[in-house]
Amino acid sequence: AEMGKYAAVSCVPRTSERDYIYITTTSRNICGSSLLGRAGGRQYLRIKCWRPRTIQHELMHALGISHEHNRPDRDQFIVMNYQNIAPGLEPQFRRVPLSSVGLQLGYYDFASIMHYDSRGGSRDGISLVFYKRGYTQSSGYITQSNTLSRGDHFTLWGMYGGQRPR
Repeated sequence: AEMGKYAAVSCVPRTSERDYIYITTTSRNICGSSLLGRAGGRQYLRIKCWRPRTIQHELMHALGISHEHNRPDRDQFIVMNYQNIAPGLEPQFRRVPLSSVGLQLGYYDFASIMHYDSRGGSRDGISLVFYKRGYTQSSGYITQSNTLSRGDHFTLWGMYGGQRPR
């Protein structure tokens, strides 16, 4: 409902649509996964952690929105501890080309539901992503949001229209 307020998209039961999102469970050791953008045909959105933030995060991927920490300019805002990335999760922390990011570039949104927290994806639960000097908040740790941020609202609106965020 929150996503549909700022994006002219809606979730409806499938009837005969050729392209659709198929939400299912996963037993993989991740909270969820989805392809980035419209893939065509049956597009799997796999969920293990059935909480609103995970579902919204994966739906944002299906709508074509990358992780905030994958932005090509992210090194201006955060520091990555590459040696502490859990094996197999390296692609989750690669910078993406500007052409893949589109409307996401604006201010760096630490509060985005598309930003992993400081320990997300680490091999040992110790911080993997740190604020760059000058951007530190009181705790020093980046926490993953439970709701869409104002920046997420503007990204959805910019890509799909809908109600303009305030």
